Amino acid sequence: MEIGSKRKPIVRPFTSFYTVFILASAFFMNRLAEYIERLFGRAGEEAVIAGLLILGATVFFIVRLRRKEARAKDLFIVIFLTAGAIILWQVKNPAERIHVVEYSFLGILVLRDFRAGGIHPAPVAAFALCVLVGLADELIQLFLPYRVFDVRDLVFNASGAVWGIAIFMILTYNKYRGLDKDHLIRNNLPRI
Repeated sequence: MEIGSKRKPIVRPFTSFYTVFILASAFFMNRLAEYIERLFGRAGEEAVIAGLLILGATVFFIVRLRRKEARAKDLFIVIFLTAGAIILWQVKNPAERIHVVEYSFLGILVLRDFRAGGIHPAPVAAFALCVLVGLADELIQLFLPYRVFDVRDLVFNASGAVWGIAIFMILTYNKYRGLDKDHLIRNNLPRI
């Protein structure tokens, strides 16, 4: 790297903010879920979660349509997300569903940043960071009076990270295809 050249930050501010939000949510998310369940009942709580998932998917596809990217991938993404949502809905506890969704989004953000920052292998590093954030989240809960450290949550966090990383890898599969490693390094493009 040349003297005085500026390198892109490895983790973007939004990813940092989202990570802090996940860790801070250990203090209030359980209470919020209980409030929603009292307000709307168990079915209402599930409807709120489903609504948030549908809203997120809608925003995602609106952005994809505006970019006019490859449409064949979109069908695969719809099938992949639908299969994941069906599997996710088999989980009885809504809080565990939320873990999967929030960590899938974290996996997408971290992998995007690591690829842009030139970290190699980015998917493995992104997964490792997501697992560390999940562990930190559970360790915080260990010291809260109304929360507990739960290994199942770690598994759901890691599963969500894998789901998000897989989605991002599918979306960006052809982006750098056909470019050799030297070309990527010369042009400061992220390696896959």
